[in-house]
Order: sequence, then C-alpha cells, then structure tokens
Amino acid sequence: LERVPNPASQLVYGWVYAIHSGVGLAWVGLLLGLAALSVPFLGITGATIWWQRIRANGPRIQANHAPATADTVVLVGSEGGVTWGFARALHRELTATGHKVHVASMNSFRPHYAHCKQILFLTSTYGNGSPPASANRFPSLLADVSVAPAWSYAVLGFGDRVFPHFCKFAKDLDADLANHGWRRLLAPDFINRQSTQAFATWGTELAKTLGIGLSLRHEIQLPQTQRLTLTERAAFGEQVQAPTAILTFRDQHRVRPSAWGGLTGKGRKSPAFAPGELLGVLPPGSQVPRYYSIASAPSDDTVEICVKRQAGGECSAFLHKLEIDGQVECFVAANPDFCLTPGRKPVIMVSAGTGIAPHVGMIRDNVHRRAIHLFWGGRSPASDFLFEHSLKQCLSDGRLTTLTTAFSRTAEKTYVQDKVREQAAWLARTLQGGASIMVCGGDAMARSVMDEFEILLKSVGLSVLQLKSAGRYLEEVF
Repeated sequence: LERVPNPASQLVYGWVYAIHSGVGLAWVGLLLGLAALSVPFLGITGATIWWQRIRANGPRIQANHAPATADTVVLVGSEGGVTWGFARALHRELTATGHKVHVASMNSFRPHYAHCKQILFLTSTYGNGSPPASANRFPSLLADVSVAPAWSYAVLGFGDRVFPHFCKFAKDLDADLANHGWRRLLAPDFINRQSTQAFATWGTELAKTLGIGLSLRHEIQLPQTQRLTLTERAAFGEQVQAPTAILTFRDQHRVRPSAWGGLTGKGRKSPAFAPGELLGVLPPGSQVPRYYSIASAPSDDTVEICVKRQAGGECSAFLHKLEIDGQVECFVAANPDFCLTPGRKPVIMVSAGTGIAPHVGMIRDNVHRRAIHLFWGGRSPASDFLFEHSLKQCLSDGRLTTLTTAFSRTAEKTYVQDKVREQAAWLARTLQGGASIMVCGGDAMARSVMDEFEILLKSVGLSVLQLKSAGRYLEEVF
C-alpha cells in the first residue's frame, strides 16, 4: 500500500467546491457571499469620496500649467467656491500675457516649484477667522517649509465688512508668510462683497509690479436660481432692539420642473436640501448672495429662514421689508462642515439668537429620535423666543430630548454659557460617552461656550482640540 497526497490544485478545487456547494463549509460560503455583496457598496462609496476630494481641490481650469513648469502659482482658499471664479479670471488674463500659470487649492501647496517667480494667494475667511475648506491644511504645510523660498508672494482676501472678522484669515496668512521670510510682491489687499471693481483695481497694481498689461474682468457665476414666494412672516425682538423675522417661502408654481430637483405645486416633491444647508438669497440689483441657514426639515414643502435686521445690511433690510406674496431669487448651497455626525450618539447643540435656525432644521428632521440636547440663548422669552412652538412640539414627540434656555433681558440675566457651566458634570459624562457638540451663533458667544467646554472636558481627560480633531466639535460662527 502506498499513500500519494493530492496535488495542490486538487486541494484548492476541493475547498472551492465545498464553499460553493455548502457541503461541510456552509458558514465560510455564507461569509464570503456577504463579503461579495459589499463590493458594489465599497466601489460606489469609494468613487464618491474620490470625487468629493477632486471637487475640494477646485474646478477644472483649462490650460492649467503643471506645478513644475509654472512661473506663477495661484493658490485658492475657498469655502463655498466663489473665490475660484476670481482665480479663474486671474488665470485667464495672466495666461493671455504669456505667463505660465498653475491654479490649485492652498491645500495642494508644495514646498518646491521649479520655475515659480511669484505665488498669489486668493482666499476667503471661514467663521471667526479660520481657514476655509480648501485651505484648512495649509498652516501645517507652511510649517514644514524650513528655508525661505526664492519666489515672492501677494495675498488677496475676500469677505464682507459687515462681519467683525473681515478677511482675518487673509491678514493672518500675510503675517505668517512674512514671519517665515517670504518676500512680499504686493501689500495685502481685501475685496468686500466680491466687488469686481476692487478686483480690477488690485489687478492694475499687480500689472504695474509685474511690468505687464493686465485687465482683470470677472463676472460672478451663480448656481441656477429659483423664485420663491413669501407666504408667512413672524416678527420677534422689536421690544429688545433686535428685530428678527422668521420667513417662510414656498414655490407657488403649479407643476413644472424646479431648480430644487423635483416637481412643484400639486404632486410636488419637497425642496432638495439637507439639514444644515444654506439658502443663498440675491437682494435686488446685486449678484452677491447672502447665506441663511435653512430651518425647515427636508420633508417640508416650505423653506424657512431666520433673519436679524443688520444695521446697513442690504439683504436683511430687503427681507424685512418684503411683503407677503413678494418673491426672492435664491438657491440652495451645501454646508458640509456643519452637519450632524453619523451614528446614534447624543448631540449637544448650543446656539444663541438666529444661530438656532440650523439646529431647528436638524431637530425637525430627527425622525429616528436620536438624543438631541439643545441649549439656546435669547434676550427675552416674551419678545424673541424663536421657534418656541416648534421646539415644544419636538419635545413632546421625542425629536428633541431636552431644551435649556437662557435669557439675558430678564431678572435672571443668564447667558447660554452659564447654562453650560451649570450642567458641566452631566455634559462631561455625556461627552465622555461619545456625544458631539454643535455650536452656532455670534463670535463672542462661541468663544465663551468653548471656554466652558474646555474646562469641563478636562475633568474627563479630554479637550476641545481633541473633539475638533475627531469631528465632534463643530462651529458655525458669524
């Protein structure tokens, strides 16, 4: 008798046969089958992430030179994409004068450009002075540059003077570059409300410095807009010198294709927006949109925003004067940096004044009854308790778990940060268990709230920086 082992090919065949037939290895076949079903999901989600990263690096620009061959590099810091339009115009005009221009996001910065003579930074500012989405990694990239480069630089900031931190990131950027030994090509300049005239003036100064003929022309390109009709207005805050209105809009057309992506009127689908996204409103005679957080749930057939009348505010004045049945030209803008974190962990929302709007939209959409704890601050419950009826309704049906309010024009005279301090122990335990924080409102409030969270987090070995790095501390600051 002699024993001859099967060849390796026969062993493999036996395993494969057993897996497919289920004889003896049914559990292995089941696991592999389930794994195979996940392949399309992984393929689709992987392609989606890849496409989002491509979009984050900016739109495609024709005749864009490679970094290694460009003599002029234009780096863009943009949150909503508007600054890219100015960069495209700059690329077009510089290319026409014979320059080899490379345009990319600031996050694509590299420490070596073989033929570069000047780098031009075009950047907006996010929130209370933070870098915008396409520039949020630039500070760390700059820190890695140990030797002052041969090229010179210029910074052009974009913002709105209504806000206290007008072009703060651009100003900080210019100072940081100078501290790293970079040579200024031009003094930093700043564009208010996307002024094409100011952009052209800056182009004239750049042309003089470079010794070329340059005429910058830029036409603001906006998304497709939709006309919405004002159907309801609720006024608040007049008694406490903070006039605020909750405005409800609806598409009044019957049945026709809509810019929202559905049908309007009878048989319509709801407007295509996600909780936390923004409504871009164009005031009459202006091509510069103003953005307001949407307070509706995506399932609603209306779009609701909350607007405080600002001194000298062109769009807020227009909206406060808008009559019922009046119309606005608008579009929905994405806001990916301020949306609910995935999962079922609790969410702690902190806001003051009109900063409550995105929180209300998320709460109204909380159909799965995820635990949401809202801290909100106003001036007086008698005059400016925004969304009071909606919040109480959400409390009763479980979409909102707890509501803590603070009013500064009452005998108690408390602010929302005081309420955070009062509940510090409970908040610390909740955050230690994996909860996330979402803060929306004015800069002073956001800084005070952050200080309180920094203190209470220390008791459980955490910090605000750790939560921010994990995507668990999100801010929408104005």
